Order: sequence, then C-alpha cells, then structure tokens
Amino acid sequence: MIDIIKKFILENSIGYIDENLSFKDLTTFRIGGKIRLVYFPDSIENFIKFDKKMKEINEDYLVIGNGSNILASDNYYNKIVVSFKKLKVKYFIINDEFFLFPQLKVNEIVRKFIELGYCDIEYFSGIPGTIGGLLTMNASCFEKVISDYLIEALVVYDDEIKWLKKEELDFKVIIMSNAPKHRIEPFKSYLNVDACAFSLKPRKNKYCKCYMYMLS
Repeated sequence: MIDIIKKFILENSIGYIDENLSFKDLTTFRIGGKIRLVYFPDSIENFIKFDKKMKEINEDYLVIGNGSNILASDNYYNKIVVSFKKLKVKYFIINDEFFLFPQLKVNEIVRKFIELGYCDIEYFSGIPGTIGGLLTMNASCFEKVISDYLIEALVVYDDEIKWLKKEELDFKVIIMSNAPKHRIEPFKSYLNVDACAFSLKPRKNKYCKCYMYMLS
C-alpha cells in the first residue's frame, strides 16, 4: 500500500518524499527508529489530495509538527509520517487577514503580531512548538486558552471540505485541577482540520481575523 502512495505522490507532484529518515531526525529529543516513508506536502491543497487518496485505500498516517512532544520508539515504523516542514508558504497577510500554515513556529508569528500591533497572542510566546500543534493541543498559558479566540475551522470529513463554527466542533469544558482557568478539549477526533479562523483584539480600534491553516 505504501508503494501505491509513493507512486501517487511522485506522479502527481504533490510534494516530496524521503525513505531515509528516522524519528530522531524529526523530533527535538533526537531519538527514534527509522520511518518507512516521510511525506512533505508543499501546500495544504496537495495534502488534501494525499489525505483523500489515503482514505480511498484505507491507510493511516501520522502527522507531526515540530516534534517537540514526541518520544519515539527505536523500533522500525512501517507507516507514513507527514511533516509540513517543506511548505512553500508559511504565512501571508492581506489587510487585517492573516493566513498561517501549520509548521509556522509560535514565537515567529507572535513577534509578527506584536510588530503589527495586535494583542493577546503574546501570552503564548515561549511555547516551543508550531501553530498547528498550538491548536491541536489547545494550548493554555496565563489563564488564556488558544481556543478562546477560535471562530471556525475548515475541516475534511467524509471527503467533504467545509467550514464549521466553533460551536459545531463539540468542544467540551474540563475543569483543570491545577489551574484556575478552564481548558477545552481539542476537536472531535474524526475531524481532519485544515484551517482555522481566529479573532484577536488589536491595539488599534478594530478587530482582525486570523486564518490559520493547520492539522489536528
């Protein structure tokens, strides 16, 4: 099955592959065994094509971001790993709309928001991860939760791509025993999230929408 996917990626030019990588090459702990195939999509659109093909042949895959929360086994991993480290575009800005992609590091975009005069996002500075991981883990810091700013998400479900409002994503409130602020569970496990829209309060007298392309 993996050979089928390899052929599909190469024939359709939807990114890059590497059969000589180990988890130690992709994680911050620098440990972990060899991986059968690593796929690097060069755009979100091409990743969606890959995802659809994987569904057609009923194959699973593992998506990793910066690899800062993965403690991998030294055993051989006989599946496909997806990394967004080779996306051609990390983010772009049109007026007050910010389009962010999953591999963008948190500190990098926090600095950009601060430079442009937007507030609240600075609470998440210092988190050693990516934008994709920030929302997937529903990160919290200084009583702020990243999902508090969520408006909607673009999801792939049953081969259909559609925007869902935050209220439709079935977040559930959890009372944290070690924190005064509630935390909310990430998205439903069956939803493959490819984009999210956030609302941040600028220091100017207006609001901006931040559209975040990311994976759960």
